[in-house]
Amino acid sequence: MGFLGTVGKWLVQQERKNAIKRANEIRASMAQALLYQGQGVRWTDRDYEKYAEEAYMLNSVVYRCIVLIAQAVSAVDLILMQRQRGKDVEIEEHEVYDLLDYPNMEDSGKFLFYKLISYFDLMGNGFLERRRLLTAPQEGAKELYVLRPDRMQILVGENGAKSGYRYKVGLQEVTWPVDAVTGKSDILQLKNFHPLDDFWGLAPTEPAARDIDTDNEQVTHNMRLLQNQARPGMLFFFKKQGLTDEQYEDLEKRLAQDFSGMNTGKNLILEGEEVDAKPWGWNPAEMDFIEGGREKMRRIALAYGVPPMLLGIPGDNTYSNYKEARLDFTETTVFARTHWLVNALNGWLFERKSKLYLSPDWDSVPALEPRRKETWDKAVTANWLTVNEKRAMTGYDDVGEEGNVVLVPSGQIPLADVVAGPEENELEEEEEEDGDEE
Repeated sequence: MGFLGTVGKWLVQQERKNAIKRANEIRASMAQALLYQGQGVRWTDRDYEKYAEEAYMLNSVVYRCIVLIAQAVSAVDLILMQRQRGKDVEIEEHEVYDLLDYPNMEDSGKFLFYKLISYFDLMGNGFLERRRLLTAPQEGAKELYVLRPDRMQILVGENGAKSGYRYKVGLQEVTWPVDAVTGKSDILQLKNFHPLDDFWGLAPTEPAARDIDTDNEQVTHNMRLLQNQARPGMLFFFKKQGLTDEQYEDLEKRLAQDFSGMNTGKNLILEGEEVDAKPWGWNPAEMDFIEGGREKMRRIALAYGVPPMLLGIPGDNTYSNYKEARLDFTETTVFARTHWLVNALNGWLFERKSKLYLSPDWDSVPALEPRRKETWDKAVTANWLTVNEKRAMTGYDDVGEEGNVVLVPSGQIPLADVVAGPEENELEEEEEEDGDEE
């Protein structure tokens, strides 16, 4: 190689090291470095099991909200596009389709995203793992897996930025590093915005937690009231002579054992002079449980972005009909979740130089049929647009120069023929006839 070749190789290596150092300095902002001094581990401070049990597993409103969102987002088909010479072209065959359809041996593509969005709405975070071939790690992902957020740790480096992810199950753990230059990892974290946490997202369950707890307590109270045959408690009055401690304990024991649960409604005989018993408590009508319960359901649905009408909650007149409620739900909540997911996948699965990206196929969503009909009606009635412009509005490719004409309603003839006038048209026809005779 020679002396000059050795020096040149050393200079290239030094330049690479300096480039990596500069990239780290750029990525680690001055404010970010103030967050943590030294390395550390960031656990989520949410009680995942409590969220899962009290919100998703015990509250029917929360369960239905998360199911509706996850089903709607996972049902949207994804198509692969590529930018070629300033034009977006659909790629019909690619290995990424196989990855999305069959991400692993246990989950289908739809169910994989169903789980990911469910975790996202329940905990504010969703984690996706990609697995590569050990013999060819430079190739793309071969399998995708959804990981539970409560088992994940976020590792923080000296510069205050994420340096890796650690997944712990019992005493076993596995770690994935984060590239210091690109910030990429084999773990994709899909997180919601959190105003007080730099590494973990805010779950819709948190602002709705008090309404969820109140709703659960109301259901528990109603269940206990029904178990007690809707009879409130009793107040016992011993006006002439009070009870001794022994008599009090005996009466309390008899009430608990013989006159509660399945024995509610049995007659209780009290002995003594001037003894009285009166029911004590409030019935559901007095506490306005019915309307109060519906209001809590609306508040919970509001936190998740689901129209109450889709949950079957009566008394909501915000939407004129169910179709409009579905349309609003799709254009707000489903749109946002889907675009967050797709944008995160694009930056994670593809390199920028490939110019490949996934795009939601909104034409496959039945709830958006009213919007598609409006677009078609506008295209049909827009007499000032060319055929190619109308085709572009409705999602079709142009037909070349033949489509650069404006058709008017009168027989749908080219506008140029109308502007030319009848005399010029007759003259052109005569010239054509003369040409044919010659």
